[in-house]
Amino acid sequence: MGLDLTKVRRPPPGPRTVVEPVPLSRPVGYRPRVSALPAEMASPLPRARTRALVQFIKDWNTWPQDRAEMLDAPPLSGDPFDLACIAAVVHALADRAGVEVPEWVHRHSAHPPRLFTGLDVDSDYGRLIAAEAPAVCAYHGVYFEASMLDR
Repeated sequence: MGLDLTKVRRPPPGPRTVVEPVPLSRPVGYRPRVSALPAEMASPLPRARTRALVQFIKDWNTWPQDRAEMLDAPPLSGDPFDLACIAAVVHALADRAGVEVPEWVHRHSAHPPRLFTGLDVDSDYGRLIAAEAPAVCAYHGVYFEASMLDR
């Protein structure tokens, strides 16, 4: 007694699925600006710093024609560590893209050095990330994985 496969019927075809391409247009009024990052990073949400920086990187990589507008004004206030994180990311992105590094970037660094998540660089994990980080990270005292710039 076994399964007689000759009597098995295929189910009727279901509705055809149509996949529409997703436009890369921005919501009306959305303009990524480095000057807005400190406020976004100051959110009480646990991953606010990471989300804001990663979204800025994604915007930088998605809309290269808007890079000058993104760097229109320096962040004027904010947590000193957040400002150092912003400076390190902007410095690394500008260097990689061959764009002039804004002057204000050189004013921000973290002491003692940390990973952009706030973790200590002196841990085994911290040393691993620091070893693979873009060279400009050492200047700013803020380290992150180089692959973060590819998002």
